Amino acid sequence: MPDVKPVLLIAGAEAAYRQSVCAMAPATYRIVEANTIEAAGDAVLQHHPDVAVIVYDGTDGDALLRRLRLMAAREPLGIVAVMPSGTTRQVVDAVQAGADDVLVAPQAEALRDALSAAQMGRTAEAHRRADRQLRRREAEAYMQRTTHRIARWEWHLATGVQTWSASTYALLGYDAATTTPSFEAFMARIHPGDRAMVQRVTDHMLETETPRPIEYRLRYPDGREAQVYADCELVRDANGQAERLVGLVIDMTARNLSHQHLEKYAAQAGLLQEFSRVLQEHGRDLQGVLDAIVREVAGRLGYTCVILLKEKDDRLNPVAYQHPEASGQAFTRKLFAEAEVYADRGVYAPVFAEGTPVVMMNVDPVAYRAQVQPDVRPYLDKYGVDSIILAPMRVGGEIIGSFDIVRHRPDRWLSEDDVPFVQNLADRASMAIENAQLFNELHAIRAALEQKVQDLNQFAYIASHDLKAPLRTINGFVRLIEKRHGEVAAQASDYFDFIKGATQDMQALIDDLLLFSRASNRPLNLNTIDLNEVIDPVLRMLNSTIEAKQATVMVDPLPVVFGDARYLKQVFQNLIGNALKFSRDQVAPFITISAQAEGPRWRIRIADNGIGIEAKAFERIFQIFQRLHTADEYEGTGIGLALAAKIMERHGGRISVASELGVGSTFTLTFFNAGTDGAQAVLG
Repeated sequence: MPDVKPVLLIAGAEAAYRQSVCAMAPATYRIVEANTIEAAGDAVLQHHPDVAVIVYDGTDGDALLRRLRLMAAREPLGIVAVMPSGTTRQVVDAVQAGADDVLVAPQAEALRDALSAAQMGRTAEAHRRADRQLRRREAEAYMQRTTHRIARWEWHLATGVQTWSASTYALLGYDAATTTPSFEAFMARIHPGDRAMVQRVTDHMLETETPRPIEYRLRYPDGREAQVYADCELVRDANGQAERLVGLVIDMTARNLSHQHLEKYAAQAGLLQEFSRVLQEHGRDLQGVLDAIVREVAGRLGYTCVILLKEKDDRLNPVAYQHPEASGQAFTRKLFAEAEVYADRGVYAPVFAEGTPVVMMNVDPVAYRAQVQPDVRPYLDKYGVDSIILAPMRVGGEIIGSFDIVRHRPDRWLSEDDVPFVQNLADRASMAIENAQLFNELHAIRAALEQKVQDLNQFAYIASHDLKAPLRTINGFVRLIEKRHGEVAAQASDYFDFIKGATQDMQALIDDLLLFSRASNRPLNLNTIDLNEVIDPVLRMLNSTIEAKQATVMVDPLPVVFGDARYLKQVFQNLIGNALKFSRDQVAPFITISAQAEGPRWRIRIADNGIGIEAKAFERIFQIFQRLHTADEYEGTGIGLALAAKIMERHGGRISVASELGVGSTFTLTFFNAGTDGAQAVLG
């Protein structure tokens, strides 16, 4: 099956963070990576991405944003800037450089929502451009089938020089041999009643660089008048600067249907824009989205719209339908909802078997009347069925339903030229279904995970309680034997000491496990925290050990960060306690605690002169139950550093180590400054 996933371009020079963003991106996208500005430009031209993520890293990020925004002038592209950290100034700079949205240290859900919004914006812009192109093509095709004239022109903005086609001279009533093309010559042919309006539109277009279609009248020297329709496009040079206008003027005098056709395309363009709003407003409510879609089609275009989804038995279930008139809703229900319609039979067979739209123009009313149920015929006589378009709906490459448009009266616009538009509507409805399914699956997974976390917390509490009970029993019997059978206890004192030590170790392990479980799952009580006030009680608690080891602990002034004081105190207690525990023989421990600001982050370093750690164990020591020494060498449960790592992870920071055997270790804690947007983004 061909890859029908939308394309997501992820660009940025910082490989590690770019890959982490790739890992967060929804699986519904086909990802293309680029590490330079040139590679990103090539990727846009080659892969035509639906949306782009710029992994923002300062100056290069600004330049990359400007390049992609420039390319988006030719081909619509939603752009999201992602920063691992950022100040308000950096966010503003990114928006000014061309980002549609800016995320600071986002989670996967925030990234998914931003991508969806950017893609919807890009799609709406694409359809606005497509609408203008459709109107010009349709008008030009019509004129080629008639005797009416199309005048083409170019206007070079830097020089003011205009170039007219032969038909332009003819339409304006000038002799090409004696007339120099100019804006003044053009304005001379504008009807006096429309001249001011045309001047205002032209001035606004040149000032804002935003062309727009316009209709006005021409008046010739002999008094004749003509009604014309004009439109143009702005062409930019390689640097993105406005270079020239290229346009056409169509003589609409004898074309009475022109207004109807323009209204048709305006209604279609408005409907596409409304679809984007509907998807954003009802995105997670599938039935709400489908009901809104059929309601908008019926209300704006005057067609009956029906969405049918295939069931397991191939029966087609009309999940949403709307007639343009309230009284016709019963007709639609009888025609679709109460009838037995199958995907593998009749007119729907090509839709599901071949994946191609079915077009039925100018339906024979007599033949069609004979095919429907008798109780439907009175409605059919009243409303009629003139033309029908059936478009396949796809999710993940599989055809899941049919998007049906029914025209009841010949005076409503509908033709084979509208098949691409109807298929566009079907694709958007399909996307809404896919998004809702993904959300429901994600919601179910999240609910299941929350239940598992709740079960785990309950298990940890029960397990710790049940495991402590036999330990208390063992200790109780040991004390009872020592009290009542002193002579026996004296002879077996070593055994009793071993039993009591083992139960105490088991008690400590259970307590640490329970603490690890709580630190992993319980909500954080987040506040601005002065780390000096966190360190002081930790040092007082460890004072007896500090004095016994004749240790020196030097603490520099520490910053204010954002976090939970209970758990941060546990982190410092574990790290300072380890620095005291893993000291070298005959060497008094020397511990320093310092802080260094790096952009929006603080790095807190706890350095010691202890026994050190082998480089190959740097990652292993932060895993639960991973001990580098036996219990006979150093006491402990093997949970302390894993607990510290878990607490830092929940605070949006991290812990790392640098060490050398026989020299000492330095543990680094990374926090967001309490005053930065990053702290709120990560923790909020």
